[in-house]
Amino acid sequence: MKAGKTNHIKIPSTKFGSLFTAVLILILSSVFLNDLSAQPIDSLQNILNSNSIKDTTRVRLMAKLAHSYRDANLDSMMAISRRGVFLAERIKFDNGKAACIKELGTSYSAKNMYDTTLAYYKQALKIFEETHELIGQRETIQSMANIYGRQLKYGLAIEYHQKSMELSLQLNDKNSVGLTLVKIGTNYSELGNYSESIRYYLDASKIYEKEKNNTGILMCLTSIANVYSLLNNYKKAEEYVNKSLALQDGRGDKHDLISFYVDVGAVYTGIKKYNNGLIFFNKAFRLADSIGDDYWKNVSLADLAETYYNMGNLDSAIVKYRACITNLEATNDEYVTTVAYTGIGKVLVKKGQAKEGIPFLLRSYDIAQKNALRDVIFENAEELSKAYELIKDYEKALAFRKVYEDNKDSLFNEKSERHIQQLQFDYQLEKNKTIAHNKSERQTTIILSMMAGLALFVAIIVLLYKSRQHEKNNKEKSIAFANEIKQQALKLEELNSFKDKTFSVLSHDLRGPISGFTSTMAMLDQKEITQEEFNEIRPEINKQLDSLNLLLENLLGWSKNHMQGEASVKPEQLNLSSIVAGNITLFENTVSKKNISIHNNIPTDLSAYADKGQVDIIFRNLLNNAIKFTSPDGTIVLTGKTTGNNTIVSIADTGVGMTANQIKNIFGIAPDKSTYGTEGEKGIGIGLLLCYEFVKVNNGDITVTSKPGEGTTFNVILPSG
Repeated sequence: MKAGKTNHIKIPSTKFGSLFTAVLILILSSVFLNDLSAQPIDSLQNILNSNSIKDTTRVRLMAKLAHSYRDANLDSMMAISRRGVFLAERIKFDNGKAACIKELGTSYSAKNMYDTTLAYYKQALKIFEETHELIGQRETIQSMANIYGRQLKYGLAIEYHQKSMELSLQLNDKNSVGLTLVKIGTNYSELGNYSESIRYYLDASKIYEKEKNNTGILMCLTSIANVYSLLNNYKKAEEYVNKSLALQDGRGDKHDLISFYVDVGAVYTGIKKYNNGLIFFNKAFRLADSIGDDYWKNVSLADLAETYYNMGNLDSAIVKYRACITNLEATNDEYVTTVAYTGIGKVLVKKGQAKEGIPFLLRSYDIAQKNALRDVIFENAEELSKAYELIKDYEKALAFRKVYEDNKDSLFNEKSERHIQQLQFDYQLEKNKTIAHNKSERQTTIILSMMAGLALFVAIIVLLYKSRQHEKNNKEKSIAFANEIKQQALKLEELNSFKDKTFSVLSHDLRGPISGFTSTMAMLDQKEITQEEFNEIRPEINKQLDSLNLLLENLLGWSKNHMQGEASVKPEQLNLSSIVAGNITLFENTVSKKNISIHNNIPTDLSAYADKGQVDIIFRNLLNNAIKFTSPDGTIVLTGKTTGNNTIVSIADTGVGMTANQIKNIFGIAPDKSTYGTEGEKGIGIGLLLCYEFVKVNNGDITVTSKPGEGTTFNVILPSG
């Protein structure tokens, strides 16, 4: 959707009239019909008015003229598109008919009537496919992908963008391939898959650099800046947005410029430079208002409102939110609708008007549920819980708090910032080197061109030699860089997968004790239960909190191990007997209640060379596991010995035991791995996973033998010194 430029094609006004014009159009059609959308409306209208011959050229002109009315007059755009369809049907010009149908769909897109838009696009696409018109197919599919993106159907948007890219490759249109890569990257960014998003932005930037397309490079820079702001890397985000601002001269397509202003504003607000964000959101709003684009007007209003809210300027925020709601009928954008209603609800609650704010929050919550907008559901559930608590409706407050907790874990994203930072730094460094080299090469060429004879001949030979060396070095760097990207992408995918699996499991065990404790305390505060009743359930609460405490301690240890790696290991010579004895003391109450006998037969001088803190956690988790799965009146025996260069400590219990399949998966983690002890003690196995990892980083090993009903023995093997 390109905005018109200022150049005009003047048609002579003579008595030759339409015949001259028709001939002129036929002569010029090969020159400008592929980009007539760049002509101003008056120029196209004059051509049409001067030409009375109803042929295929006229239909094409009508499609281009309709497109030019996109920012000027939607009613004219629709009327001209329909006239074009009618004429194309009369002369049996299928491609012209499809082009006009597509423009008719675009006119409904400007009114945000997306279902009608897609219906027309599908009709146009069918005709283009039947006539094998690749450019028409590509443009229509690209437009459909954009609509799916606006509807928040990011999976469909990516699918259609990829179809569009396949057609661009067939057409050898590299700039269109680059644009599609950027759009796919943006959809992945919206889905929170930043590693995949960066990959597409990098691929696009390579194409744009090769094509010397500054506009494309600008898009990539802004998109990368936006990803960094989402990852809270303020320094990198500002670095890239400054580079994009240096390239943008304020000219070009108005819709692209609005999108650019919004993206820059989003980066600035993301790095908490709110005043800068306001400047660019206001620029976007004024430009959208000047061309009558209600969609971008409302996006800009919503961004302005959110920025004012984050600045603590509640009065200005609610004014912009209400302006957004006033404009909603024109846009029919449900995501912006949720932003506006959530915003007003948040402001009213923050001002102490919780009762007035609840209806706005509920309206947004209902829309979010209908459209499966998890982030909006999450935010509204939290605000509704606060609001109902303020008006002392604790039942609803607890209900929405539960919704909030249920969505909290599913929205947790592993921070892959370090990987992306390194990826971007290497890429940008290589790019800057290339630019510097090209500049130096141009200067050298100018100097050498002034030399004559033999000096010029020698210089050319030297240049050729250096060029070959440079090409060889660049090729090697490209291969190494590609391998690095591939390895980092695989690592990110592995970490994301592991994170999703881990936290989906953790959410069950964290929410249970916390929700139970919160509900119980609320009932105690409201005197729904007596102190005596509370005292009866206190042991169960303590047991849950002990379990939660160990779980959190394990989680922190696991996180530290993964973040610091080998740097977190500080081995020293340890007395294992004293470490085990100290951990046995921690479980005296539990052991006493279950009447379990623990026999510590580890020699008092038994030692190992390992990290003290990690070894302490290993034995604490193994003892906890043995106690949990040992029935009342059972026995746990600990023994130790030195064999060669290794120290072996065994923990044997008379508990429930395990099957061969359970043993196979004992040191992994899975959503269905939650288990219960002999008295209902809850666990997910992260403690055993931690034992396994800590033993491995200390150059040791851990084995297990077990039979159902006969008990289990864990053997911890560590270096003796």
